[in-house]
Amino acid sequence: MKNTATSLLLFMILLGLQSCEKKIPKNSNLGITNSTKKTFQFTEIGRKEILDVKFPDYWNTQTYNDSEAPPMTKEAVYFEEKLNDLDYFDSVKGRLIKTKFYNTFLTEKNQKIDSLFILDSISNKDISFVYIKSYKTENGQYDWPPTFQEIDLLIFSKSKFKEKVNIYSCQNYPFAVGMRLGYLNREGDLFVKEFDTDEEKTAFVKEEHIQISKDGSTKLISSAKKNEK
Repeated sequence: MKNTATSLLLFMILLGLQSCEKKIPKNSNLGITNSTKKTFQFTEIGRKEILDVKFPDYWNTQTYNDSEAPPMTKEAVYFEEKLNDLDYFDSVKGRLIKTKFYNTFLTEKNQKIDSLFILDSISNKDISFVYIKSYKTENGQYDWPPTFQEIDLLIFSKSKFKEKVNIYSCQNYPFAVGMRLGYLNREGDLFVKEFDTDEEKTAFVKEEHIQISKDGSTKLISSAKKNEK
């Protein structure tokens, strides 16, 4: 009788467990899955630290190690090193583009493409965003032709070119360098700081904030030119 009672008790427990299992729907987690929708995000480019560095209007440099030039101050050395640290161009890798499809969107008069690399390509419905890294040379009256290194965001709507947004550029002329350092976050906010360097100084010349929307539109939120001395 004891064994019979024990067997009956086990049978009733198993039957109860099976009943409970039938009450749990197989797709019980779909409510959570369906309520979590993926939102569109831009690919992050650049270094966020650039937002925190407060550059002065200018600082003296020794581009060619001129012995007659005054020595650089500690402050000047700090900001020159910080600017070099924030230059991320060489650290960004991409895939070599062999087609010439993008050339017309990226070149200006007297420029030629040396090489192009695709960094990323993302889309939101009919809008496509293509990140391109480029090396270019200018054909002009120079003993050493100026070179350009750039990172651009190309925007297409239904496969038709819409706009180019420059994120990074470094323009190397024989006795001057122009640099545009941009940081693009995942929300489409592009923060830019521009600098000009010659034989004597580096000048902080402009600061911008551009909003890029997922529909492919762009808006200049703010733009401020710095006072050069």
